[in-house]
Amino acid sequence: MAIVSDVRQVTLVEAIGLFQEYAGLSKAVVKRCAQSEVRIQAEKTRTGEANEPDRVRMKEIEAEVTAFVSAHGHDLFRSPRKQKTEYGTFGLETATKAEVDNEEQVLAFAEEHPELELAKLTHRVQKTKVKSALLKGHKVPGARLVRGDVVVMKVDKAYLTD
Repeated sequence: MAIVSDVRQVTLVEAIGLFQEYAGLSKAVVKRCAQSEVRIQAEKTRTGEANEPDRVRMKEIEAEVTAFVSAHGHDLFRSPRKQKTEYGTFGLETATKAEVDNEEQVLAFAEEHPELELAKLTHRVQKTKVKSALLKGHKVPGARLVRGDVVVMKVDKAYLTD
């Protein structure tokens, strides 16, 4: 928010002309953005439709290879555990993941053992809440209300869409 303090030598008629130019530029930007969004969405739809048969076939192949590796994992994939091809590798790999059955218990444990950094707490100042508290008369250390005039320019939506 920029507080008004700079005094320039422009007449009201000139300011109206500048705002008219601003509104016209805003309208052009909104129109181009809307047109771009339509083109982007159309391209995403087209690409998604074109890719669908490939994605379906990829899932079928993945299921077939998974079934093959699962059926022959103890003999064909004992050593080496992966088959290397000129296209990449497939086979078995050991994976470990954490499953949280009771999030409340994990969070309680994390509070008792902060050195393990099991949970993340993010603090962020909510300026609208700070403003509200200050306006209600609360003293908020490190915050203050700043009052002053600000310049606003709002182009009518009707103008932007005609």
